[in-house]
Amino acid sequence: MYVRLREGVPNLHLRREDPDVGWTYRPNHRSQGVNEEGAPYDHTTTAEGFYTPDVPDAGAHQLVTLGDSFMATFVAPEPAAWVLRERVGLPVYNLAVGGWGPENYLAAYEKFARDRRHSWVLVVTFINDITDVINWRAWQANSRGLSYMAWIQRENPDREAVNDADGWLDRHSVAWNLARFAARPALARQTGGGTSMVSVAGAAAPYTLQLIEGQVFTTHDPPAFQPGGSYYPFLGEYFESLERLRLAIEARGARMALAWVPSKERVYLPLLSSADRARFVSNASGDIGGIEPVIAQYAAQARVPFLDLTAPLSAAARREQVYFSLDGHLNGRGNQLLGALAAEFMSEVASGAITPAEPAGVLPYRSGVVDIQAPLDFASTVARSPLVVVAGRGFSVAGVADSQFGYVAQWPDRDIDTPMFVLARGRLRKGGFTLGVLRDGAWAGTVNVTVPGAFDVALPVMTPGRYTVTVAHALPPASRDTDFEITGIGWSPIAGAMMGGTRVRDRR
Repeated sequence: MYVRLREGVPNLHLRREDPDVGWTYRPNHRSQGVNEEGAPYDHTTTAEGFYTPDVPDAGAHQLVTLGDSFMATFVAPEPAAWVLRERVGLPVYNLAVGGWGPENYLAAYEKFARDRRHSWVLVVTFINDITDVINWRAWQANSRGLSYMAWIQRENPDREAVNDADGWLDRHSVAWNLARFAARPALARQTGGGTSMVSVAGAAAPYTLQLIEGQVFTTHDPPAFQPGGSYYPFLGEYFESLERLRLAIEARGARMALAWVPSKERVYLPLLSSADRARFVSNASGDIGGIEPVIAQYAAQARVPFLDLTAPLSAAARREQVYFSLDGHLNGRGNQLLGALAAEFMSEVASGAITPAEPAGVLPYRSGVVDIQAPLDFASTVARSPLVVVAGRGFSVAGVADSQFGYVAQWPDRDIDTPMFVLARGRLRKGGFTLGVLRDGAWAGTVNVTVPGAFDVALPVMTPGRYTVTVAHALPPASRDTDFEITGIGWSPIAGAMMGGTRVRDRR
């Protein structure tokens, strides 16, 4: 399947493996043709494998941009990076490749841009970046000698086909499912492929779009993205990755700015008829705006200037089509808007007219390794599964669980007066488990560990109260086989773990 993907999907077929950044595009490769709207395009990659309007001398003052396929959409006549260059008055060195996430951005910055003369780095981020962080971590723990490109395209950590409908990437990666859909369009048309063609009646001129079902912001209500919510652990890892990138940029004497590009579904679902919208939005509230406020809060807390493109692209979508009908990316007009809005934003940032907003509250995420300051000894558990085997201060669990979601271990209640992390480290080999806290007998926060390999998770507990740390099975319906070990578990205060970019050193 991964060979078919490389041959059938341009963003995959044009990839060249890179040992440091995962992949770039083929060097010195000319891409020309006509896109789905009938507009011609003609762009050539650089010797380093990027679609960029400029490759300035290292000593020339320049703007560095990092991003994924939204900043590398070479099928637009004038891609966003070219528009940005025209309007910002500086050469733009665009390091963007489809399928990249924040860890790729960091690796690319360190390899290709860190020694260039620049004052700002514009990071153009997208919802896929959240799970791309987890992909990179899973690859590092489970590469088995495969490059990141080979691993992500060929197999998941259990050596099952990644295109298996029950595979982890299939459930979590929008980009991957787009690639699957594009690689086998006939099957997708027969089965629906998780997509639907809909008419956009709320625009000035009605047109038809293909939209993807099951987006995280359509299946989760806004509280899920806040600290303590079910999706926040993924966001926490994403913020930690952005922090690593920010600190690397600042170490070179430059600063990071952040721009958020909404998905096509985020922009167009509000323009659908109520009946069509109901096919896509399955959360209880009907509110699909839960992610953007949390991203904005991260930017404010990290003191990073932030551009949320959701509102301007949504306004433009009422006047004209700004995304392709079939492809999930911005079309020619959308690229012009992205480039123009980014240029205006960066000009105002550079002049000091835009400064980071004041943070509202505290988002808990780590900057560096955080020690477990109050370990939970397994000898102090008040309940445990027969599958548990104690090993020093940790324990292992292996065998066939008696239920899919049954408890594995519980510790005595503890009163929490200030925000705290529950930290757990170890290795998952098979199955999965939930680390959580109970309050008054109900889950008050959870994080699921389902990706085989080493794990280091942090569950924030923000509200004062009495909590019970609990580990439970989180197994797929088809199998109750489990195998994992927890080598360290316990509490640590959030204050100091991440406050304005402060690092907490590992003292182990």
